[in-house]
Amino acid sequence: MLEQEWETSLLIKSHFLKEQYVQIIQEFFPGCVNLDEFMAMFSQTFHEYQESNRRKMDPDSIRERKISCSSAAALLGVWWSIQFPQSLPIFLIEAKIDRTASKTTAHVSVVLPPPQGVSIYEAILAFTDQRAMRNDLHIIDWTSHSSMKPTNPNCSYPVYPLTGLDSYLRNRLQILGLLSKYSTKNPVHG
Repeated sequence: MLEQEWETSLLIKSHFLKEQYVQIIQEFFPGCVNLDEFMAMFSQTFHEYQESNRRKMDPDSIRERKISCSSAAALLGVWWSIQFPQSLPIFLIEAKIDRTASKTTAHVSVVLPPPQGVSIYEAILAFTDQRAMRNDLHIIDWTSHSSMKPTNPNCSYPVYPLTGLDSYLRNRLQILGLLSKYSTKNPVHG
C-alpha cells in the first residue's frame, strides 16, 4: 500500500509542477513562439543557479529567478509542448557511471524533434556524434556559465533518455524531490 501511495503522490506532484511551469511560461515568456527567441529570453531572465536539490524543481525558486539545468530543461519541454504538442521532447540525463557520485548532479539536455519525431537511438546518436546531427533536430541545454544554448556537439558521456515531459518530471521528482510544503498531505498543495 505504501508504494501505491508514493506513486500517487508522485503523480499528483508532477501534475502540479506541470501546471505551475505552464503558468511560469505564460508569465515570463508571453507570446514567445520562436525557439531562438525563447532561448535568448530565457538566458536574459535566468542567471542564478539553484544549489539546493530540494529547490531545483521548485516553482517558487524559478519565480525567484533561480534555476537548475533540470528545471531549465523542464521549462523548455513545457514551452516546446505548448508550441508543438505533436512532437514529444526527449530528455537526455547524464548517466553517472561512478556509483558514489550523486545522481542529483546529472546534467540534462533536451532533444527537440521535428513533427514526425525521432527515435531515442537517433537522438542519442545526434548527441554523441556531430556527423549524425540533422538540421531539423535541436539539442539544447542550460548552464549557469553559458545560459540556454545548443548543446556542445560530440558529448562523450553516457545518457539516460526519457521521452515526454510527464516521464521527465516524474523522474526528476524521484531523484531531486521537493520541499515539504509540496507534500500531498499539505491541504494547500495536496
